Amino acid sequence: MLPAIRDWLLFPKSPAKLGMILVLPLLVALGLLIGTLIRWEKTSLEEIQVSGLKEVGRAFYQHIMSTRIWTSSHGGVYFESDDLVGHTGPTQTEPGLDGLAIMGKKYRKVNPNVVTSRIMDILNQRSGYKFHITSLNPSTPANRPDAWEEASLKDFQKGVRETTTVEVIDGARVFRYMAPLTLEESCLKCHQWGGYKLADLRGGISINFPMDYSDSLYARQMKRTALSFATIGVIAILFLMVLVWYFSNRISAGFNIKLEQEEKLRRLNHQLTEILARDKKIIENIGDGMAVIDDEGSVEMANRVFLRAIGLSAEEVIGQPIHSFAEDSLATAVLAPYRQEGMEGEPSKDLLAFRKEGLGESSEVTLDGKSYTVSSIFVIDEERGGYFCELRILHDATKEKLKAAMEVSGAAAHEIRQPLAILMSLKDLIRAKAEQGADFAEELTALDEQVGRVNDIISRMLTVTAYRTKRYAEDMKIFDLMNGEESAPTS
Repeated sequence: MLPAIRDWLLFPKSPAKLGMILVLPLLVALGLLIGTLIRWEKTSLEEIQVSGLKEVGRAFYQHIMSTRIWTSSHGGVYFESDDLVGHTGPTQTEPGLDGLAIMGKKYRKVNPNVVTSRIMDILNQRSGYKFHITSLNPSTPANRPDAWEEASLKDFQKGVRETTTVEVIDGARVFRYMAPLTLEESCLKCHQWGGYKLADLRGGISINFPMDYSDSLYARQMKRTALSFATIGVIAILFLMVLVWYFSNRISAGFNIKLEQEEKLRRLNHQLTEILARDKKIIENIGDGMAVIDDEGSVEMANRVFLRAIGLSAEEVIGQPIHSFAEDSLATAVLAPYRQEGMEGEPSKDLLAFRKEGLGESSEVTLDGKSYTVSSIFVIDEERGGYFCELRILHDATKEKLKAAMEVSGAAAHEIRQPLAILMSLKDLIRAKAEQGADFAEELTALDEQVGRVNDIISRMLTVTAYRTKRYAEDMKIFDLMNGEESAPTS
């Protein structure tokens, strides 16, 4: 299963498969990139939104503080006494001052925090914004801090300048801003009696305002951003798919060509292996001894007949340079006879060309009492030039020579037998006539003819230039000394 998947991934024949393999990682990378950009844009927009809401909170805080500072700088504000009914906090700014009566109405001078409180009451009723003055030591129960405000006040004591948070109140998101209230010089007119001094932390003002409008702006901006990135992503994906499809077709074609070439090479290697195995089997079973010498002078292969003739094993011959054998060894006599013959010159860089020029057509060597003819066939390397290898052939000529000798001796016996028989007859005839005193001149003439015939046969034997045989008996042939001519007539 795993090799199949590996082959499918590494060698996809189909352009669609290759395109899918190439485009999927790119799509994943593109998706991660777009997702990262959207996340970064979302974080940036959230930071911008919070920064904008902080500025709104700071503006409201400064607005409230401006009113408070103005009131404090004037030493307080006079309120009609009826307006202070139900007010539980401190109102008198100075001890012993009961108020004023003007045109039948009574007025009392109140602290700036009363003015600020009344303004916040109006704003809380007329807008969605909520303000709250609070302290860790509130003067009234209404000024008690909630959990977040209490934590913020404690942070102010540590030097924090402002705090913010986002909460869900009554199902709606609310942004909360809080900043500290510190005593300024104008505030000491009212608070110096409580033991406070300049820059003391008196409390804090928290401001709550809804985020629906800000969230709607944020949502619209995120929608535009998402659409922009989606458009860019779609265009990039389409471009990427076209590009991948184009190159996948070309790459797949190259893969297919490579696979076809590899398949052809595999088949050729298989065929070559079969041919080599067949040729090796043929060489092993051939009647003559054969050895293959490469262009560097090493024995690549030698069959059993060759090894048996030189009396060595395959391990002692195959892979060995022809000059590594002893100079007086049978292997040297067959493979490098020029070492024994004192052949002029040394093997050049092109060893096989040197051997072809120096060894001649064939030679004879006697091994273990048998006569062998040694010859070579040089295989030409057409691509690189020169010779590829040498086939050194060791042929046992003992039987052939014996057969030739028998054919020659049979021919000599056949041709000489007739004149020799005549000579034997003439000898007896001449002896008989000589004893009787008769004339034997005619016999001497015949004797001379037969001696000439024997001499002609011997001359032919000494000047043979062609090998021809003729039938001598039903299952025997002899050498044709007459080369097809009729023998001399018998007298």
